[in-house]
Amino acid sequence: MFTASHESIVWARTHKKSKHTFNYQAMKNGDWHEKDMIKKDAKQMRSVWSIPLTKKSEKRHGKHPTQKPEALLERIVLASTNPGDTILDPFCGSGTTGVVAVRRGRKFIGIDMDAHFLHDIAARRIDDELDILKTADTVDGAPTDADKFMADIKLEVSLARS
Repeated sequence: MFTASHESIVWARTHKKSKHTFNYQAMKNGDWHEKDMIKKDAKQMRSVWSIPLTKKSEKRHGKHPTQKPEALLERIVLASTNPGDTILDPFCGSGTTGVVAVRRGRKFIGIDMDAHFLHDIAARRIDDELDILKTADTVDGAPTDADKFMADIKLEVSLARS
């Protein structure tokens, strides 16, 4: 029996006329071909990607049974969002989407049924990324203030709860 080694990505919208983001030029002209043997330089991104397994360093706060590699979420976030956008991950797990979101200047809301994964793994990973951002001057070329960024995220979460 073969081992499943793929992820299915669902692209959804709430209404037929809803607008979506697809950063065509970033997917076509990014440096993806340097790490992905399937991606051809200066050609549009295809639906099959070659991305390595989750790195050990991404599991330093603990393991999640369905943890995704940051490289996968990096590509999805850059393809389908713009800096300042809010990303909702209703199955947050180990927080990979949140790590990549804050790294790329996006706001993030994560939800998970399992408090252990949410607090012990995801929150720690995102906090580590925010600590790294505190020492950086920019995120995707825009000035950053990690404390303000975190305050904005907390405000969005509280508004979403009410």
